[in-house]
Amino acid sequence: MAEIKCECPEHRIELVPKKTRKYGIRYECPIRGCSVAWWGRQSATPADNETRKARHDFSQAFLSLSEEHAAPVLAWFVENKISGPGFMTAGEARTALNIITRIRNDIEASVLRGQIGERVSQLSEAYQTQFVRQIASSFPGLNLRTCTDVARLQQVRGLVVLLQTDDRRRAVRAQRPVERVPEVRPVERTKTKRRLDL
Repeated sequence: MAEIKCECPEHRIELVPKKTRKYGIRYECPIRGCSVAWWGRQSATPADNETRKARHDFSQAFLSLSEEHAAPVLAWFVENKISGPGFMTAGEARTALNIITRIRNDIEASVLRGQIGERVSQLSEAYQTQFVRQIASSFPGLNLRTCTDVARLQQVRGLVVLLQTDDRRRAVRAQRPVERVPEVRPVERTKTKRRLDL
């Protein structure tokens, strides 16, 4: 790997070392208002605030992925010849973050599709038919096997939960024995004489 130049990429002047209280030496651009800084490590290039923040946001999101889900992001690094997060521009970091967002949405959509399938399988046959009709009328063209629109899938899950609740109530009512209400005979009023006791 080539040695990283200790210079501001915007102004093409050498960065000035400044000692920090906690983290050691940080190199900064001497031009007033320029936010380019570098920690002097070979794992990153000097960058401005926007780029450093974008790199940080990407790194946080990337570290939360499993190894399996990180593979497409790593492939993107190789494809774009980027050595690591510390070498990305702000635009590249945002693009990589969008890839991670798509991966997370696919994961969430997969979980939702599984939950919907399980809940629908628990419905009675009549309510499964009702579910299919309501999906066809409310979400025309929606394919629940391939849908990755998380918002739509959440709405569908909500519909299934409502149907499931209604189906359970109906099943409970059908199992309850019919209570016989005792016949109530009207009370006949009789005329009684008032008796005055003196």
